[in-house]
Amino acid sequence: MRLTILYNRDIHSNEALNHLLPSLATHDITLLYSCRVGANTQRDSRLNSLAFFEQGFFTNYLFPMADKASRIGKRLTFRALASRYGATDTPVENINSAEGIALLRSSAPDLILSIRFGQILKDAAISVSRLGVINLHSGLLPNYRGVMATFRAMQASDSEIGLTVHWIDSPAIDQGEIIETLAIPTDPTASYLANVHQLYAPGAELLTHCVDRLSQGETLSTEAAEGEDAYFSFPNTEDLNAFERQGHRLFDDADIQNIGSQFLTDPQR
Repeated sequence: MRLTILYNRDIHSNEALNHLLPSLATHDITLLYSCRVGANTQRDSRLNSLAFFEQGFFTNYLFPMADKASRIGKRLTFRALASRYGATDTPVENINSAEGIALLRSSAPDLILSIRFGQILKDAAISVSRLGVINLHSGLLPNYRGVMATFRAMQASDSEIGLTVHWIDSPAIDQGEIIETLAIPTDPTASYLANVHQLYAPGAELLTHCVDRLSQGETLSTEAAEGEDAYFSFPNTEDLNAFERQGHRLFDDADIQNIGSQFLTDPQR
């Protein structure tokens, strides 16, 4: 099949692609990426620091150095992934503009996969794909629609965090029919970044199963949404203060070391 993967240029999407692309190697893959999630608005400085560690540090510093040194580690940079799996990798400023729709159509996708993509797809973009658009959402729907669902689950002292694979069939955020959900135990001793990062390996596996079934002509069954429908935007200063009073952290230095070390040379590879 011809697959177009929409993703955001951050470390969590990179983790998903490192697990996903090897399993999709027999398909024709196009990668289109956003460079941020949501509008570029004023937010609490702690969220800017989180964004730097989730995105800026890796895409602007570590990945270019690894690419220049031709380092092959346990994880590959975005550039190395595209090269290894023969995929085009192109930024898209506005997926719903005439240029964005033309870019989508040029890949002639049978199926579109969305992973942390930073733009809301409108009807024209959704209709480009023959089979539709499947999104990997790092939260359990319908309880945690919107951004930073894991933050909200930790703030609520939920014993589990999770992810949802669902169809995108309208511009409504995280409201398409649910294909599958997966819950894992929350680690209250770990940071928000560490908790959310561990969702993307199993998330990639769920996406692979969807592609495999669709490529064999099967229809994906959907589940009824259970729970209270709630939408969350980025946390404000009061939310972040409460999060910290609970003993939680957005990120730790050790998170960056643990994730970053996986892009260093692996003698087994």
